[in-house]
Amino acid sequence: MTEKAEQNRTAFKTGIIKMYWKMWYSLATIITLANCILSITSCKIKVKMQSKTDKPFQIQIYVPAIKMKTERVTFTNRDEIRTALIKGENCDEKHWIIKTWKKIDNKWIPAKETKAKFEGLGSFGLSVKDNLLPQITNRFAVACSEGNC
Repeated sequence: MTEKAEQNRTAFKTGIIKMYWKMWYSLATIITLANCILSITSCKIKVKMQSKTDKPFQIQIYVPAIKMKTERVTFTNRDEIRTALIKGENCDEKHWIIKTWKKIDNKWIPAKETKAKFEGLGSFGLSVKDNLLPQITNRFAVACSEGNC
């Protein structure tokens, strides 16, 4: 094979490799963008609730945009942990309401609440200290806006 033919063959192979690289790069970009668009409108959020107090309390999460609320979860000891899974679409259309209750004379009465909008495919933590105000902690792949983030 002549030197010129070998150069043409090498240039052709290099061109093919570059073309495939661009094609795979474009495909990866399209998949990433599609994933971003889908994650904007849907939510699957794991909420890890943790007690940082020795006071007994209950906590409940309301997600009005998807007409969902968790059960009231009772905590009696420090460092207890419970989880809840919130699944739906457009979870951030309305503020989530996270409420706590305190026990007085064997009755549960409202204590504190916090509000914010959440959206994403990830998790976040909720901790409750002696003041019984739910606080958002360590978010991962969850957007939080318009509230106590």
